[in-house]
Amino acid sequence: MVKIDEPNDKKKPAVTARLFLNSIKTWYNKNGIHSCISSISQPQPTDREDRVALAFNLDICEDMPKCRARVIDEETGDVVKVLDEMGEERDKIELIENPEEVTIWLNINVENAENNEFKVYSMGSAFPLINYAFIESGDVSKDNKKNLIFTYDELVDVLEGLEFKAFTESRSFKGGKAYQVLIPKAL
Repeated sequence: MVKIDEPNDKKKPAVTARLFLNSIKTWYNKNGIHSCISSISQPQPTDREDRVALAFNLDICEDMPKCRARVIDEETGDVVKVLDEMGEERDKIELIENPEEVTIWLNINVENAENNEFKVYSMGSAFPLINYAFIESGDVSKDNKKNLIFTYDELVDVLEGLEFKAFTESRSFKGGKAYQVLIPKAL
């Protein structure tokens, strides 16, 4: 599907990866949500020299009657803020129907910058999706649980157009606050 990128459009996305994954956890984790990766960004620098971030656009290919989303001011395109019970400013959240897409960011490690090689660790939050993509392409065995090293081009080849059912799994880092990880499964 061709999309027009409006560089002057400053409207923030209503559906974030966190809200999308939490919506799956709450309402859809039994059957998942049919999804398809439509594009992957170039590697973006992070605050760590040994890591880059990749954004990928995930098209939502089936009805999703309830999804959490940020309220966006129509005039400014900014996220509407509210004060919580502790007096802290938070994004105002609402339920919407049938979002079309969400952008999800993955952090991956740089294995060899000269060769454009990257690495995901088996315990990392990017591993379930990237491992699944390489399993589906036949590049690794179905029972792979080991770290993966790959080039950016190899990653794009296996991720773009990949269709799956999106599920979530709760994880925490060293006993910290729990977060949701995208878990892809076959349609």
